[in-house]
Formats: sequence, structure tokens, C-alpha cells
Amino acid sequence: MAKKQGPNLLGIHKQMLASGQDTRGASFVGGALKGFALNLAEEEKAEATMQQHIENLGGLQNINKVSPEQRGAITDFLKTNRDEYYNLATQYEKSKDPAIKDKMDAIKYSFQTLDSQLAQYATGKAEYLNDYEEGNLIGGEGFASENSFYTKMYGDPNAQFAIDKSTGEMSFTANGVTKGLKDMKGHTVRFYEGETAIDKYVQMGKTAKMTGANWMGAESVAKSFANAFRGKDRNDIKALMYTDLSGDESNLSFIEQFKAGTLEDKSFYNGITLQKDGTVSEEDVSKILNSKKTSIDLLGKFIGNVSDTSYNNASLNPDVKLKQDYQKLLNDQMRQKLNLENNPNKNGQQPLNKGFKIQNKYESKEVGNNIIYEIQNKGVARNPVDGMEYYWKGDGWYDGDDSKVADDTDQLTRDIFGIQDNRFNGLTPGTYTPTEDNTWENVYVGGDDKTSGNINKMYGLNQNKNIMLVPYTEMGDYKNRNPETIWDFGIEDSVFTNDMMAVNPITKEVYKGKDGKVARFMSRKSDRFTKDLARKELKQIQDLIRSAGINVPSASGPIVINNQQEGGN
Repeated sequence: MAKKQGPNLLGIHKQMLASGQDTRGASFVGGALKGFALNLAEEEKAEATMQQHIENLGGLQNINKVSPEQRGAITDFLKTNRDEYYNLATQYEKSKDPAIKDKMDAIKYSFQTLDSQLAQYATGKAEYLNDYEEGNLIGGEGFASENSFYTKMYGDPNAQFAIDKSTGEMSFTANGVTKGLKDMKGHTVRFYEGETAIDKYVQMGKTAKMTGANWMGAESVAKSFANAFRGKDRNDIKALMYTDLSGDESNLSFIEQFKAGTLEDKSFYNGITLQKDGTVSEEDVSKILNSKKTSIDLLGKFIGNVSDTSYNNASLNPDVKLKQDYQKLLNDQMRQKLNLENNPNKNGQQPLNKGFKIQNKYESKEVGNNIIYEIQNKGVARNPVDGMEYYWKGDGWYDGDDSKVADDTDQLTRDIFGIQDNRFNGLTPGTYTPTEDNTWENVYVGGDDKTSGNINKMYGLNQNKNIMLVPYTEMGDYKNRNPETIWDFGIEDSVFTNDMMAVNPITKEVYKGKDGKVARFMSRKSDRFTKDLARKELKQIQDLIRSAGINVPSASGPIVINNQQEGGN
């Protein structure tokens, strides 16, 4: 409790001493008077010490940041804790007990906490009222409870709060819910950055159609969106779920359309039992909203479908269409010529009259007819997905390393290629005749140690492709990024300095061979160089390049397959 005000005895005594007057007689003269003066000095020192304690306690600078109607709880907190602090300080000066000092520090810390939270509350209130005025608050029933709480907390000048006596922390109660200020993440506003990104995804389809560019499709758009938004805050994703997205021809948000059961693509409801009225239960909706991954996946799929619809509904630029029609005419003429020359009618096999599916991807009938022709007439089979070649040697199909991969053609096309199409069953392979591939002579130029550069130039490999050859002495970042590479090479540096390696310049990864070890090849300058080894290793390099999705024609002369061509007809 604070000190009571009374007569200024110290002042009276001091005046008496200063004037030499003393109504109580001569007993104060001499030693007694000196002792009394000493006691007065000690009392002044004690009073100064107590004053310093109160100053150290401090006050609440931010009390003026709340409305006058809200200051009652703050005033009570100040009065109660200042009285307690004064009493503790009085005890401490007598006992110097550390436990009492700890209690004093706790009160001081509670003052600092409350002062900080008053500033936080004022800032949050200003931001909320501004977002309310600007229309930035996210709507939808998913945020109705949150918005109502913050509206009462910030919008009502009489909104009361409680202050924890021990910690100084503030808490607010609205609609029967109590929340501590320190636990509040803040109100949710529209995720404008995400909305802008989604608009771009939706427009991708329309833009691709108008410009004649290759369309990535709904599934690829969904994956691209999911990868881009995985790191976003869950509340931002929830805000997007409740936002009316542009381009979907509906004034409802995704989650509102989903909950109503009205989405045209019914695969959205896989694993969900719709209610009798065709809607999704609140429980299922809540599970989705509480899972950021599920929300992102569903939202990405929805955006992919909308973008795909925009592609299908858009009109092709007339100039682009004219160019495409002309190119199609040339392609049709070339395909007709190839079909006449390479009609795969051996053993009664009829040409494919429509496309086929390989590894969940559609290829044209021309690609399929070429596979059949090569198998039946040359004993060579090229996988159109990865470009890898296989050769029939009487007792089975073999790869470039002379390893047997299949006993018959059905096993090759079904298990190795992944073609589940009966039109490829029962093919009788022709006789494979090995031919000399003299390409190595153009790569391993006599006296030239830049073999890797010759390979890159011959097959069009560069920093923008996902594979290229690099001299071992220029590995740089590739070696440093891959400790396993250092282990594979470190001991043999002096022997293989003139070797080269296949790397991915985009991911900085080093390619490995079938044995799991780093793929390493000799150059013309290598002490290991021989013509036979050059032929063998170049074949391995060609297969490695094909496995990276780049077409490399072989000496057997198969027709070059366009790996990018799709279409089911």
C-alpha cells in the first residue's frame, strides 16, 4: 500500500537543527544532537531508495492507445501491482531476500508485457479497421466466426478485456469465446498474391490456344500449381478455397461449389459419400480445410480443369491456324509417303488405323506403325518414350550392352515398353543385321582432346538441355555438389584426368551407369583410347542421351520418332 501523507517531520527537524533552536532543552546539544542528525540522514537515504524502486517499476506508456472506456481494467492492474511492488520493496530493503526481489522483477516484467500488448492491440485494431474499410476481409461461412470475433474485439469501443495479474497478458472474450492476444495470428485477408497467380494459371489455356503453343493439359497445370503453393501458409490456402476465382463461370468459391456437390468433374468426390440431398457433409468439408495438402491438391485440380476449359473454348489466331493447317498438310503428305514405303503388312499384320497408349501416354498411329515395321523388317525396336533401342538376336531381345531383356516380342512391347494394346501382340521379328557405326570417327577426331565438345555439338546438347558431356578437369560445381562423385574419382585423378562425364547442367547432378556408379568415358587424348573402346563407349553415351529424352538416330537407320507427338487418333 502507498505511504500515507502526514507532517513533514524530517523538514521540521532539519529547520530546527539549522537554526540551532531546540524546545526540548540542552539534551540535544553535543553528542545527542549529532546522533539525531545522523538518523535523519539515514531516513532520507531510505526514502530516496524507495523512490528509485518506484521509478524502476515504470509505467504504461501505451495506455493512451485504447479508448477511455477500456482503461478501467488497466487502472486496476496498475494500482494493485504498484501497491504490491511498494510493499515488496519495503521488505526487500530490510531483508535483502532474493526471493522478494524475484517477485518485484515479476511485477516489473508484467508491466512491460502489458505495455507491449497494448501497442500490439492498437496496431491490430488499426489494420483490421483499414482492411474492413477497404474490403480486404475474406468472406464465406468458413471465416464468419473469425470475422465476428474481430469485429467485436476491434470495432466496439467498449470491448472489454481481462489482464492476467501475474503475467500482464491481455485476453478478449466475444461470442462466448476467449482468446489470448499472444495466441492470435491476426485476422485473415484475401490472398491477393495467390489470386493473381491463379488468374495466370487460368489464362494459360486460352493463351496457348490463341498462340498455337503446345498445351500442357489440366493435370500438368494442377501439378504446377501444387508445387508453387506447397510453401504457403495454411490460412492463405483456406482463404483461396473461399475466394470466388475468376474464369470458372460461377460466383461461388471452390469450396462452396464442392460442398453443394455441383462440380461437373465428379472425380472430386472420390472417397466421399454424398448426403441424400447430393451435398457434402460439414464433417468432410472440415477435414479438407484442415489439411493443407488436400486443399492444395483439390484446388490445383479445379484450376487445371478451368484452364483446360479455357483452352478448349478459346479461338485460334487466324494467322496461327493458317500456319498450322499448312504444316499439317505437309506432315500428312510425309506420313502417307512413309506408310506406302513402310507398310507393315508382313505376316499379315495390318497397319494401325488409330493411335495407341504407351505408359499412360498416347502416341500417333504413325509412331506405332513405325515400331511394327522396324520389329518385323529389321529386328530393331525403339521405345518412343525414352528412345532406347533393342535388337533381336534369335533367342530374345537385347539392349545396347548386349544384355537380354525379353524372350519374345510380346514381352518386350508389354513389359519393357509398357504398351497394353493387342495390335502389338504376335509380331514376328525380322533378322537383325549389325551395321558399322562410323560416328565415332567424327567424335574422336585424331589428335583432338575435346571429345566432349564434339559430342555436345553433334547431338545438340547444351546448358539448356538436361544432359551434356563435360571434361573431368572442368567438373567444377558438379564434383563439389556430389560427395559420391569425389569418392569415385578422388583416388584415380592421376589416371582419369583426360576422361569426361555426362552431367545434368540444370540440376547439377552427375549421371550414373547401370551399376550405380558415376558414368565416365574416355576422350581421344586418354591413354586408354582404342578404336574398339571408342565404338563401345559411344554406343553407351548414345543410350544415356536417349534415356534423357533426346532422340539419337542409330546406324541401323530406323525412322526418327517424334517423341513429343501425342493424340489418340
